This record gives sequence, C-alpha cells and structure tokens, in this order.
Amino acid sequence: MEILKLWAIIVRRKRIFISVFLTVLLVPVIFSFLIKPVYKCKTKVWAMYKPLTPMLVNPSLPADYGKFSYASSDYLADTFVKLIESRTVVDNVIKKLNVRDKRGNLFDLYHYVEPGYVAKMITQKECLEAVQMDDSEVFEIKAYSTDIERAVNVANEVADEFLKLYEHLNQNEIPGARKILEEEVARVRREWYEAERQRMEFRTKKLAVNLETQKTNLINQLSTLYDSKHGYETTLASDKATLASLEETFRKNKQPGPDDAIDTGASSISNYQSKLYDLEVSLADKLTQYKDNHPSVRTLRAEIEYTKNSIKSMLQKSMSSEGIARTSYFDTLVQKYGDAMVESTSVMAKNHAIDLQIAELERKQREVIALDHEYSKITEQTDVLKATLSAINQQLQNVKTADNVRATNANIVERAVVPTVENAKYYIYFPNKKLIAAIALFFGIFLAFCVVLFLDFVDDTLRTRRDVENFLKLPVLASIPDCKAVGSKGDHGA
Repeated sequence: MEILKLWAIIVRRKRIFISVFLTVLLVPVIFSFLIKPVYKCKTKVWAMYKPLTPMLVNPSLPADYGKFSYASSDYLADTFVKLIESRTVVDNVIKKLNVRDKRGNLFDLYHYVEPGYVAKMITQKECLEAVQMDDSEVFEIKAYSTDIERAVNVANEVADEFLKLYEHLNQNEIPGARKILEEEVARVRREWYEAERQRMEFRTKKLAVNLETQKTNLINQLSTLYDSKHGYETTLASDKATLASLEETFRKNKQPGPDDAIDTGASSISNYQSKLYDLEVSLADKLTQYKDNHPSVRTLRAEIEYTKNSIKSMLQKSMSSEGIARTSYFDTLVQKYGDAMVESTSVMAKNHAIDLQIAELERKQREVIALDHEYSKITEQTDVLKATLSAINQQLQNVKTADNVRATNANIVERAVVPTVENAKYYIYFPNKKLIAAIALFFGIFLAFCVVLFLDFVDDTLRTRRDVENFLKLPVLASIPDCKAVGSKGDHGA
C-alpha cells in the first residue's frame, strides 16, 4: 500500500521529478563532453629485490652486485617509490621536457607528484605518481596530462632517470669500498708475513720441523718398551716361582735353604746383587745411546757376566760350608737356585730400567704433543690470515671490475607509447563518460525522488474528501466534482 502512495506522489509531481532527474543527468554528461580530457600513460619498471645474476655481465662480479643492500626488505617497495618520486628524478624530467603549469612556470615537485584527485582531473590536469603493482617487484610510473604525447614522454623519462639514479647509488659505494678493501689487504698482508716469520722461527728454535715423525717414533718406541716390560714381568714371575719351588725343595729334603747361606755371606752376596742391579740399569741406559759393539757396552757386559758368576760362586761356597754332604742332586739344586736368583735380579734391573725409559719417553711425548699443539695454533693462525687475504683480494678485484661495469637489478619492462587516434580514447583517465552517466543516472533518480518527497511533505493542501475527514475530523455533507471531469462529460452548463 505504501508503494502505491509513493507512486501516486511521483505521478502527481511528475513534472518536478522529470525536471530534477534530467537536470542532474544532463549537466555532468554534457560537462564530460565539453571538458578537455586528461590522459594517463604508464611505464612499468621491474626493480628486483633479489640480487642481479652477475654471470650475465661478468663472472668475477660478486653474487649480490646491484642489490639495494642498504634498504630493508620490509620497506624496499616504499624505498623504490620514493626514489622514483624524488626531486633528483622528477626535477630533471620537468626541466628536460619543459613541463609548465597554466601560468607558464615550471612545475614544482610537491605540486607535480600526487597533487590530489581534484587537481589531477580538474584544476591542474597534469601530474605524476608511482605505485607498486599488487605486492610484486613491478612498479608503474603514471603520468597524467591533457597532452597525451607529453604524458608518454614524462613517464618514459622518469623511468630512465630512475635507472640512472639507481645505478649512480650503486656506483657511489664502489670508491669507498675500494679504499677500505685496499687498506684491509695491506693490513692482513702484514699480519700474514709476521705470522709466517713466527712460524718459521718456531720451527727452527723448537726443532719442530718433523713433529709428526717424532710423535710416530715415540709411539713406536713406547710400544716396544711396553712389550719388553710385559716380557720381563712374565720372566720375573717365572723366576720368582722357580726360586720359591727350589726353596720348598730344600725344606722338604731338610737341608739348609739358600736363605741361610745368603745370611751367612749376606754382605758379599747382597753387595754383588746390588752391583748386578746397578750394572744392568747402566747397561740398559748405555744401550739407548750406543750400539752393542761400543766399548762401554762391552765393558758393562763383561762386568755383568763377572758379577753373575761371582754371585753363583759365592752362593755355592756358602751353602757348601754348612757341612752338608755333597751330592750331585744338591749341587744341581744350588746351581739352579743361583741361576734363578741371578736371572731374577737381572730381570728386575732391566724392568726398572724400562720403567725409567718409559717415563722419559712419556715426558718427551707430552713435550712433543704440547709443541705440536702450539705449532698447530701458529699454523692455523697463519692459514686463517692467508685465506682472509685471498678472500679480501678477491673482493677487491670484484670491486675493481664493478667500477668498470654499469649494471643494476632494475629494468624497464614496458614503455609508454603514443597511441593512434583511434586508440587514444583508451588512454583517457578523465572524464570517464560511461561512469559519469551511470553515476548521474543514479543520483538523478535519487535526488528527484528526494525532492518530490520533500515537496509532498511540506504541502498541507487538502485534496480529497478523505483528507478532510482524517485531518479536520468533520463530516463531509457534499463534494463538488472536478471541473475538468464535468466538462469531459458535456456538463458545461452545470
């Protein structure tokens, strides 16, 4: 029912509705046909976030040459946009192309770059802006002008100037980097020479020429001594077992044992045992210095042999003096005991000598290991300095090469072109006639409807019998028909 009322209102005031609607619709449409169009031309620049592949230019270039290393990746897009819109780029283009405003003055950067929507379309009608395309590495340089050729030239020139600026920023780093690297190469080379001198001096003074050979020889000698020690210990255990067995045999036969005989001639036999012990130790020490045919070695061997025979002779003499009947069996036991006692004393001395040699070799081994560790540290320091020098030299060569190469990781992927007369309409940014017509149509209907409703709201005229009854609360006795309605029926004389 309410819709019918609204429709009745529109029908009743249809002239006003149509007038408002046509006014709102036709004014902007006619304006869009009369106004001089603003053209938009675009140039696309690919500014790569990743470093330029140097193999395409020179294999000696570093992998990150051309990278905008001093800009954070989080703000890299904004950095590129601000560089494109910078005074260094835009002012050069304005002066080069003689871009002037309506008063004939060269445009100022702050008025020319992103001046605002109204200035872009109506008042100024000439400007520039740069935007990133959908979070990509591609940036659009948009130039607006009523002269399509100037818009094309501005977009292309701004792209060219941006590439020059980008290349210049990269090249500006090279002289400073080259100076720093040259100083660093000189410093590291001095340290390397000094480390090499210390290493050679250490090798000479510490006899560290063949440390690996020394360690190998010491290990072999220790291994041999450990084997000999094990053999002597086995022999000594066997000799002690033989002595114990012989003493047990003497006790079972109820004969005076060797201990009694040794006690009788304790002074001489013990002295000779001590002498034999000392001689065996001395012989072992001499054998580490001389060969078997050396006079000192032969002399010691003769003294050892004489001492062994003296011990056996004194033992046999002491045991024979006990007044025991001499038998061949007793003599054999005494002889075996003497041999076992002499052999055990000799083996004990040799075992002690080996212990001394092992201790000395282990001491030497610790010294050699410590020496090798110290030498390794010096050598490692020298190698590190050498590797560092080589790396810095390579970087210096890269910088020298880069100084002669002009390359950036930004390229123009699409240039703006001057369209043909037939295609020029596709470059119009403002006015968009279809869009204006659609918006005007919508607002025309809306405003016309609002005006009609407003007029009906403020109109207090009573038009029908029902209006009188509803608003005045009075009964209607009679109503006079519309004159037009009466005339249409032929009742003009009523």
